[in-house]
Amino acid sequence: MLFKNLNFIYVLDSELKISEKIKKIREAVPEFPEMNQPGKDVYILHNGKSAIGLSTSQVTFIFSGEENIKVNEIVTTLNKILKILNIKGKIRLGLKVEGFEKIELSSGELSLAAHKQEAEILGAVALGYRFIINNSFIHGDIKIEPYLKDEKQIFFDVVLQTIDQITPAEAEKGFKEMFAFATEKSMAAATSLFCLKKD
Repeated sequence: MLFKNLNFIYVLDSELKISEKIKKIREAVPEFPEMNQPGKDVYILHNGKSAIGLSTSQVTFIFSGEENIKVNEIVTTLNKILKILNIKGKIRLGLKVEGFEKIELSSGELSLAAHKQEAEILGAVALGYRFIINNSFIHGDIKIEPYLKDEKQIFFDVVLQTIDQITPAEAEKGFKEMFAFATEKSMAAATSLFCLKKD
């Protein structure tokens, strides 16, 4: 999958003063040498296609580009920052994904096949699907739809968050489960929705 935007998020209960710790954070993650400050107590540390976003209530690992994600390394980086911020309690995980998957045929035409009658009533040229997820671990939305600028691609828009708080030590397992929903399971659903042949 090609990621337009991929965010692994630690959602914090406490309000933080990032400015008091930003120097130590930068020293702890020298692989993110560039920094900008788009708002009060909001910082973004950059490294090519990756970045770390810091605000008063969350810490985010940001990525764009071809899939080459190592969840364990992302969690190690985020936990290093939590330690500097002196966060010892539980957190919630968030995952946001905007991504594309290439296909051989027209995603717009394929999307209409299962709901042709409803599409004709509305005069629709393509059809997207929204799945509401609410299981014992996560809740959120997964949207799967034709990418109208290039119908040989399917667009995925995923927003997930853990229902309960977890410890930072459980974050790797949690993110791996969420990431599987956003990529493998979403692509499997798209394969079924658009009647795509598996490789």
